[in-house]
Amino acid sequence: MLEVNARYPLTGMSCVSCAGSIESLLKNTLGITEAHVNFSDHALQVKFAPETISPEKIQAAIQQLGYGMLLPQKGGNTLQEELNFREKELAHSKRKAIASLTISIPPFLLGMFWMHWEPGFWISAFTSLLVVGVLGKHFFKNATQQLKHANPGMDLLVALSAGISWLYSFYTLLSSVHHPNLYFESASVVVAFVLTGKWLEEKARLSSSKSIQQLMQLQQAEVEVIDEAGKVRLMPAYQLEAGMRVRIKAGDKLPADGWLIEEEALIDEQLLTGESIPVTRLKGEQLWAGTLNGKITFTMIASATGENTRLAHLIRRVKEAQNSKAPVQKLADKIARWFVPMVVLIAVSAGLLWGFFGGEAGWSNGLNAFLSILVVACPCALGLATPTALMTGLGKAAELGILIRNAEVLERASKINFLFLDKTGTLTTGNASVIQEEWWEIDNWDKKKLRAAFLGLLTRSNHPLAASIAKHWQQQGIEEIVPEHAESIPGAGTWGRWQDSLLLAGSQSLMSSQQAEFPSNFIHQQDSQEVWFCIEKKVVGLIKLRDTLKEDAKEVIQRLRSKNIEINLLSGDKLVNNQPIAAILGIEPEAIIAEVSPSGKAEHLRAYQKKHPKQVVGMVGDGINDSEALALAQVSVAIGKGADLAKESADIVINGDQLRLLDIAIDHASAVMSRIKQNLGWAFGYNVLAIPLAAGVLVPWGLSFNPMWAGAAMAMSSLSVVLNALRPYRTSNGLSK
Repeated sequence: MLEVNARYPLTGMSCVSCAGSIESLLKNTLGITEAHVNFSDHALQVKFAPETISPEKIQAAIQQLGYGMLLPQKGGNTLQEELNFREKELAHSKRKAIASLTISIPPFLLGMFWMHWEPGFWISAFTSLLVVGVLGKHFFKNATQQLKHANPGMDLLVALSAGISWLYSFYTLLSSVHHPNLYFESASVVVAFVLTGKWLEEKARLSSSKSIQQLMQLQQAEVEVIDEAGKVRLMPAYQLEAGMRVRIKAGDKLPADGWLIEEEALIDEQLLTGESIPVTRLKGEQLWAGTLNGKITFTMIASATGENTRLAHLIRRVKEAQNSKAPVQKLADKIARWFVPMVVLIAVSAGLLWGFFGGEAGWSNGLNAFLSILVVACPCALGLATPTALMTGLGKAAELGILIRNAEVLERASKINFLFLDKTGTLTTGNASVIQEEWWEIDNWDKKKLRAAFLGLLTRSNHPLAASIAKHWQQQGIEEIVPEHAESIPGAGTWGRWQDSLLLAGSQSLMSSQQAEFPSNFIHQQDSQEVWFCIEKKVVGLIKLRDTLKEDAKEVIQRLRSKNIEINLLSGDKLVNNQPIAAILGIEPEAIIAEVSPSGKAEHLRAYQKKHPKQVVGMVGDGINDSEALALAQVSVAIGKGADLAKESADIVINGDQLRLLDIAIDHASAVMSRIKQNLGWAFGYNVLAIPLAAGVLVPWGLSFNPMWAGAAMAMSSLSVVLNALRPYRTSNGLSK
């Protein structure tokens, strides 16, 4: 059955209980297999069968609960639509907050300084009604919907507190009690503080999506398309289609993925890959949407446009990761679902205890305690603690070129204590230099023809050594013979066919496994990396290469070890090629596992995990031969310009070739988890301290906590959690974002 994984913005949520209500409904709806609501991001991540249920029906189900869901416009930019919608919501929240604060000034001043001026009673009653009944009417509407579905949330607490405060005060005023004890200022100021807190939360929430906004801003609005007649016309980027020729002027952002059809271009890929130095792209090489053209105007052919580009895929994956839930959040979610009923019960109990046992001022103190507890209790802080830190942390990682699949990966990555590292393309540059080349001519194949045929084969391989040889030959002016078929052999080499001849390129063991005939007069000495060439089971060539370590490899290994992470080298290359690399990096000989096949890598990983079940084992690789091991690791990292399959198998994808981002990713995971624990600690601690104070435990010592100040404390609690999540991240390697 076809299954769709989609993300939709939500409206109308006021606390984590609202998110839980939507989740519970959708998880019990036919056709929906998975539903997660991120309160911090106000978004729904849902998997559903479109044959059974449509997005419109999901929207209708959510609307029955009193919330809203934004559906994308046909042919529009979904993420841009959401950003525009959030900005409108922010502007609306700001207007309501400023209006409520302004209108609350008269009852506040009258209640604090002219509490015995009788005309002031009626002014306070009217102005506070505008705040509570007009600007705060959604609290009552949402509270009614929540009670109807037996899922009370923060709206109920605000509605009860503000509503009872105003009604009690108005009843007392009508009763003509001399010098009445009124709560008009408390009712209006509570609503004003809550609305102000929501405005500041919305503002901070939009800031926490800064990384997504920056990625979205990489998308070009208009493009210059060259038609078949050679004429240039301007058109909106969303109308661009694969196969169109596009002219990119100096300084322009690329509007699509595609191929360069000019001889050369200088491209700045920093915001997409983290690479700070612009790279040179040659004719036929891949270009990516969102990257920046340097100084020369060039033409490209679009291969993927709109939401099919690598950039759009990156944005979607970051959004999905931000909507995921970390295991540490489960406890907070369970508590939050029972939080509001518990608060109401505590508030009622405190009010009654004061009334019956509080002496002469008992019922007055009881009402004050009841109202203050309802306001001060803050499920918002509890609901914001984890997702806000996740949104910000995962977004910052994406800015650096580190793509983390979900919150569970983040939590596991912070606990890594054993790491398997691939060698070629991971620790080394993969741009090996050719140091020796030998050919043995056979019938109808001279040296030039052999190199041209194998060039065509190697340019269709994902292996870094193949790329190094291909580049070496292309620089010598050799033109490829295009094979009729070409296919990789994971962990061994590649094969192809041209004019009924079977071509094979790869390791010596691959040649032996195919029973290839080696030259009888050749004395073989294994002292470097090798690629052998074979035609119809006859070895015709050998190229020796020497790979170089990445500049930051030694420093990164030292940093990883300083975190008490044990390192093992896991490579398909021969032991003799791994030993010099390991020696430079300080990796012990017994920690080198060489000459292993792709399935062998997976077996080593599986065996280690079985032997050490309590350790968190990571695997770092870059090629298709690493994909099986990556899929098995508890934390898998794909680095560099490796195969798409490796990146699909990985939990963490590092764009570009900077190995230091591996160290940063692990550091960053720990920093985000620390931020989450700080937020949860504050959210729990705040309520443990604030509820007893609101209940009046300090009244015997002359200290009370009225609803007005309770509202301010509640708003500041939520805001403090969000601001803590937005603090810059600093890691041991000096990163500050």
